[in-house]
Amino acid sequence: MKTGVLASYRDKFLYLKEKVLTDEQFILYEYCIHLADFDENHKGKFGTFQKASNKELGQGLGWSEDKVGRNINDLLKKGLLKVMEGKQIEVVDYFRFLPKNAFSRVKNGEETAYLQENI
Repeated sequence: MKTGVLASYRDKFLYLKEKVLTDEQFILYEYCIHLADFDENHKGKFGTFQKASNKELGQGLGWSEDKVGRNINDLLKKGLLKVMEGKQIEVVDYFRFLPKNAFSRVKNGEETAYLQENI
């Protein structure tokens, strides 16, 4: 199992509030974020995870193949995931989940650290 630290944006919960993602899509999106390679030194693999069968992905969540397939297709259509050449799936804008980038983006005013006031 990989170890590491990811920043978790509070604004991603707006995907649920604004009904951009269903609960199932959100759970799978989070799972994909945590499967992705977080080491920027891994050229061509950073922010991606190895394509797996719906059955294999489902085992990690206790989901059926159909449930995974339905939801992963929706995430691809919404542009949150992207199939790469070879056997990799990219989590689009994965760099946002690295702590060093997350906190510098908040400092620069590109992201909001506390969205509770806005919700």
